[in-house]
Amino acid sequence: MSDYNVIVKVSIASLYSDSTFKSEMVTQALKGENLIVLDKKNNWLKVRQWDDYISWIHSFYIEEYNDKNTKYMNQNESSVITISKMIEYGKSLVGTPYLWGGKTKLGFDCSGLIQTLFKMIGLKFPRDCSEQIKYSNMEQINLEDSDVGDLIFFSEKNNISHVCVFIDNTGSFLHCSGEVKINSIINKKSDLYSSKLKFLFHSVYRINRNVK
Repeated sequence: MSDYNVIVKVSIASLYSDSTFKSEMVTQALKGENLIVLDKKNNWLKVRQWDDYISWIHSFYIEEYNDKNTKYMNQNESSVITISKMIEYGKSLVGTPYLWGGKTKLGFDCSGLIQTLFKMIGLKFPRDCSEQIKYSNMEQINLEDSDVGDLIFFSEKNNISHVCVFIDNTGSFLHCSGEVKINSIINKKSDLYSSKLKFLFHSVYRINRNVK
C-alpha cells in the first residue's frame, strides 16, 4: 500500500508495539499530530510519527485529512523557547506520575519527558533513551563539566536504561522514575543524592542546540 497521512483526533492517543490493545503501549500522540500510515491490519494502522518512531494505532484515534479537521492540525506544536524556560517548565512537572510510554502531564516515562522538553527548544530528538544516546549532534563530556541542559545516561546490564537532564551547574538533574523528580549523583551530602543512580551512571552528553 502507498503511504498516506492521518490526523490524531483525540486529546491523547495511545500507540502500541503491535496491532492489539493487549500489546505494550510504547508512546503517545497528541491531538492534531500528523501521522504517516505505513501499513494497515483490520482497524489498526502502522504509523510513523514526527520523530520517526514507528508503532501501531487504532483507527478510533485518527481521521483522514478533510477541510474540517485541518483547523487543529499541529495545534500541539508550540513556539520554540529558551533552555531556561524549558527547565522552568520541566521543574513544574515534579510529582507527575510515571507512565510507560507516556508523554503528557498525565504521566511520563524517562525518555518521553526528555523528548518532550527538548522538542520545546526545537530539537527533533529520538523517542527512546537507547536511541537518544546515539543522537549524532551531541558530544560526550565529563560529569564534573555538566551544565544546564546536558543529558546524563544510566545503564543496566550493558543497556542504556535511563536518561535525565541537568537543571543547574551544581549537578542536580530532572528525570522520571516513579514520578518526575530531582536528584544528584555529585554531592553526597545533598538530600537529592542517589547512590543507586551513582552506581548505574554511564555518561554525560552535551547537545549542539543549533542543529534541529
